Amino acid sequence: MLSLSLAMRPCRHPFLLAYLLGSLVYMAAPATLPAETETREEVQEQVAAALQSHDWGTAYFVALKEMKEHPEEKFWADVVVMARLRVAVDDAPRIRQSPSQLSKEEQTKLQSLSKATGAWVSSSPEQRKTTVVALLSQVKSFATDHPDVPLIWIMQAQVCVVAQRGLEGRIAARNLEALRAWEAESASVLSLLGQLQVLGWMPATKATTEQRNSLDALEQQVQVLGLQKEGAPDKLTTLLSQIKEFCRNNENLPNGWLLQYHLAAKLGRNLDLTVARDRLIKMRTKFPGTPSP
Repeated sequence: MLSLSLAMRPCRHPFLLAYLLGSLVYMAAPATLPAETETREEVQEQVAAALQSHDWGTAYFVALKEMKEHPEEKFWADVVVMARLRVAVDDAPRIRQSPSQLSKEEQTKLQSLSKATGAWVSSSPEQRKTTVVALLSQVKSFATDHPDVPLIWIMQAQVCVVAQRGLEGRIAARNLEALRAWEAESASVLSLLGQLQVLGWMPATKATTEQRNSLDALEQQVQVLGLQKEGAPDKLTTLLSQIKEFCRNNENLPNGWLLQYHLAAKLGRNLDLTVARDRLIKMRTKFPGTPSP
């Protein structure tokens, strides 16, 4: 998991933290989650790691989902309450770390993981099924030690999009959002973020309930129309107009522009794609010592 820049601050609730970590040991034997997500045991391990590193954002995100699915387990409600308090206190920008800031050994490992990810994505579906767990384990391990390097979360997101690993994909997207990865001028990065947005994995942290509902509806339409083989182009063009209207009315929400970027690229609408890209780049917020993704 990731440890935010403020994760090194002392916990103001040490006894509650100890209780929450200890509670994981006594939870019921893990059951199997849907194929596209992790097992219950893996979910518990990720939350434990997040709590240990004071990554309140990830702990809150995962626990909220688990609380809805397993309301009988009080543990998740306790995590949600504590993490919500900590997120409210620890509200500061994440500082992106460039791979060049890593040690030579770490840079070599990152390059190796990048090659492995590329090879995995281009391998056959049968090979991907048997190797996805091992690859994700290595990627997540590196992310635990280097949570502010956008590239490692990009790798995790790439694997999760292909393998449809929902929970891990959402965690990667949450970190890319926190690191403001949309400020990158790379077409491949923006394309990936657009895919994450269509899947509904990108968090809309600054959005109102009404905006989220509109985004959800637009994302679902893109997904449905994207699967249709006949008549989709005209419908997608109409949908693009609706997305553009949403962006005009909510111009400071990156999620809408990511959706426009994705659909404009799919339809070959270069002008609409460029507008979305430029708008995302103009949202750039410079913090002292912040390198580009």
